[in-house]
Amino acid sequence: MNTKIVYMYRHSFAKTQAEAAKLMGLSLSAYRSRETGKTEFDRSEMLKFTSLVQKEKPDITVNDIFFSD
Repeated sequence: MNTKIVYMYRHSFAKTQAEAAKLMGLSLSAYRSRETGKTEFDRSEMLKFTSLVQKEKPDITVNDIFFSD
């Protein structure tokens, strides 16, 4: 997973880590750990994050965010 891409997409919908964490049902520390690559996003978290990004970029996919280089 490219953590820079996750960071970039979070910024694309103008959310702080705390806001993204809340929308995903995670604590700030849990979200931060995932965005920095210390912990992997699980499948349901990938889908939730993708759903948030799709509000601004409807054509984006899980693969675009989590599995592209």
